Amino acid sequence: MNMVIIEEIIQTFSLIIWIWLNFYIIAVEVRFLVQWFLNINPYFEPFYTLWSITNPVFQFGRQLYPKIFGIEVAPLINFKIIALLVSIVEPIAFYHQR
Repeated sequence: MNMVIIEEIIQTFSLIIWIWLNFYIIAVEVRFLVQWFLNINPYFEPFYTLWSITNPVFQFGRQLYPKIFGIEVAPLINFKIIALLVSIVEPIAFYHQR
């Protein structure tokens, strides 16, 4: 009985993490798209909130990851790490015991 409760708690917690990570991936993708437009000022709402929420993905690892031909790869690597976390959490979140 206790094992079933623990499994339900783990599954619920991983589902919440899965939902949050998918929301975060969508926010990062929107920021990638908005950055292509040069005439959008990111210091006005709603873009300022988007920038402040997604800034850790774009800033983390800038000194750790090398630039490749002058291109900053830190956001791409961090985005891939988040996608990898989603693929790890997804089977746990949607595991159905028969």
